[in-house]
Amino acid sequence: MKIRRYKRVKASMEFYKKNFGFRAPYNVLIDGTFCFEAKEKKVKIREQLPNYLRSELNIVTTQCCIIEVENLLRLKKSLSGCCQILKQFAVHRCGHEGQPLTSTSCIMSMLDKGNPHRYIVASNDPSLRNLIRHTYCGVPQIFMVGVAPTLEKISPNTLKKVEKESNVLISEREVERLKEMKATLSITMKKSDLKKNKKKKKRKFKAEDVPSSSSLETS
Repeated sequence: MKIRRYKRVKASMEFYKKNFGFRAPYNVLIDGTFCFEAKEKKVKIREQLPNYLRSELNIVTTQCCIIEVENLLRLKKSLSGCCQILKQFAVHRCGHEGQPLTSTSCIMSMLDKGNPHRYIVASNDPSLRNLIRHTYCGVPQIFMVGVAPTLEKISPNTLKKVEKESNVLISEREVERLKEMKATLSITMKKSDLKKNKKKKKRKFKAEDVPSSSSLETS
């Protein structure tokens, strides 16, 4: 089962590499919900995520994600462990310093303009994952299932986009191929016309310039 699981992950990441420019080491953008689940299941994120993705990772969070957990911590002291885990990771500047957003809004803004940092989003927030799935194409998502980090299946929207772009690419290639064929055909026809003209000239010369046997006798 583990082998099949890793093969699926490898195939999915190859897909993202080929079609959306992902490269190792991957950037993983993590939120408080993922850290909470990891703490509850005693999962060591720094060890398990790189092992699962078979790659070195840059695991980052944002100030907005940290502030959101800190605010919740005032209501639920049980979130202290989650907050500590989240603060272990590098903080990527999100541009909301001084005016923090919810973690959902912050993460969505980080994915704008085609996910320029090629983030893999690690979250156990179903509403965020659903929003990403239906808003953006080519954004890998990881969530916790029990003690196992799990890469979400490639979304239908992402597959449709890749298929559409592949068809456009094929059409463009076909157009270029047709142009090449026409150019080749045109050159071939010109060469054929030249040969015909040469033959005509030769035949014309023979008919007019070569004297007949009767004219030779009279002379």
